Amino acid sequence: MAEQKPTVKTTKTAEPTFSTQQLVKSRRYAMHRDVISALLNDEERYTFAEVDKKINVFLKGEEKK
Repeated sequence: MAEQKPTVKTTKTAEPTFSTQQLVKSRRYAMHRDVISALLNDEERYTFAEVDKKINVFLKGEEKK
């Protein structure tokens, strides 16, 4: 009889997402409220990592549309 190996479940914890309004009102992005308002779509939700990346790209002047 074949020996069964225990299965390991890896659960990826989802990062919280936030609306543009929540991000604009947050203390974390107080210095970049105007940038967030201009860059982010009101219909979508974003993680902190996504917002940080968009802000950095914008501030470096590398944004391409």
